[in-house]
Amino acid sequence: MRRKLVKQGGSALTVSLPSKWVKKFNLNAGDEIEMDEEKNNLLISKDEIKKGKKKIVINIDNYSYLTLARYVYGLYRSNYDKIILIYKKSEIVDPKKERSTKLKTVIRKIVGRMVGAEIVSQSSERTDIECFVTEENPDLEKIEKRIFFLFKETYSEIMGSIGPDYEEFHKTMYDHHDTITKFINYYLRELDKSNKSEEEKKVAYSFYMLIDNLIDKLRHLSERINKFGCSNKVKKYMEESFEIFFKIYASVSKGKIPEEVIRRRYEIKEKLWDDNLKSDEAKVIMELMPFIDVFNDFSEYSIIKGIQNETDNI
Repeated sequence: MRRKLVKQGGSALTVSLPSKWVKKFNLNAGDEIEMDEEKNNLLISKDEIKKGKKKIVINIDNYSYLTLARYVYGLYRSNYDKIILIYKKSEIVDPKKERSTKLKTVIRKIVGRMVGAEIVSQSSERTDIECFVTEENPDLEKIEKRIFFLFKETYSEIMGSIGPDYEEFHKTMYDHHDTITKFINYYLRELDKSNKSEEEKKVAYSFYMLIDNLIDKLRHLSERINKFGCSNKVKKYMEESFEIFFKIYASVSKGKIPEEVIRRRYEIKEKLWDDNLKSDEAKVIMELMPFIDVFNDFSEYSIIKGIQNETDNI
């Protein structure tokens, strides 16, 4: 059934309840009812609205470390409340390290990258994961700012640690990586159940999957610095490139990327291609390039943000 919205007072809108439903539950003026938002729907009930929990059981015997991680993160981001993993094996293949790792250790590490997720039960053949995120209307913008701050902070620590003892910092790089990944997963989970339009969700999801990938690239950059060192020339390129990168990143939320920033980005890229880099320098610079090439990927999200900002101001 359809109902018309009626303006009441300065900005309030009201809607009448179906008389048949009101009579059925013997409701009168002054009685309280429950209302709850669920994406684009508004649920109204006489009693407390109880949402069904999303639950899934998966056999992970044929999964590698990376496949398992991506699968569990995907379920978490899609707002599953309970994830049950069943298995017969005790170890799992880690393709990157080309060796097997204890399965329970891997599962604990994966769960540690998801805000509000806990292992509630674990045996030799089964692990039960539950997600206890209870915040009703989380501030997505606040989470976005947190991700940006952590990203920039990690970069600053990389630059501040370059020198003979860089390896000591590099040992902590996975911790920095995992912290940012945790907040990206949390953001995408809350984005999924938000009341944003499907178009906004699609673009925001793509953008933060890109940020997730760039966090991996930042870790790879740290690995190259640790292995091949960082000359003054490379360090200067890093400073210039990340200055532009963070200006573009910060501009995204405002809905417009300044032309001056775009011009500087092309200047740095041309200078890099023309430079006669040594072999070890080129190996480090190779991991820097993704941060210079993200402009087109950032642009779409910036446009959507700009439209959203204009709509909010109407």
